[in-house]
Amino acid sequence: MELYKLELEAAKKALKTAQHMLTMTYNVVNDPKLFITMAQRLFSACISTMRAILFCEEFHQKIPQFNQDLDAMFELFKIRTTRRYALNPDYIKLIDDLDTIVNGYKKSSVAFKRKQNYIICDDKYNTNVVSKDKLQDLLKKTEAFIADAEKMVQRMENKL
Repeated sequence: MELYKLELEAAKKALKTAQHMLTMTYNVVNDPKLFITMAQRLFSACISTMRAILFCEEFHQKIPQFNQDLDAMFELFKIRTTRRYALNPDYIKLIDDLDTIVNGYKKSSVAFKRKQNYIICDDKYNTNVVSKDKLQDLLKKTEAFIADAEKMVQRMENKL
């Protein structure tokens, strides 16, 4: 099986896990600390989707082999792929937002729950609030990103 198909399957699996955590697990546990894990799953789904698109383009010889470093892949995705296929520019913002949450949490000096939100503070005490509503919005955007990527891959395969 081609690498890009495996990446799409990984993206769907990570999305399904995040959906379950948001709709089922969070309602039982009711702990905002789960928001970080959900954001990590959504970020993983977006990265796998981006990788699937890039690997599909490489497989169909639309782009040369590329460095598989996350930052390099993200730049390649922003510069070449989103323009070529007229992908929604919100997907780049989606990946940036999830990156901010996930890496902001890893680098944070302080993170705590307040009411039904999870607050992440950096060294200068700039805050990032993660709420259930925000995660639901990110989840919907991630679903749309994966669906668009599947359609794009399907079109590329049909051209063969």
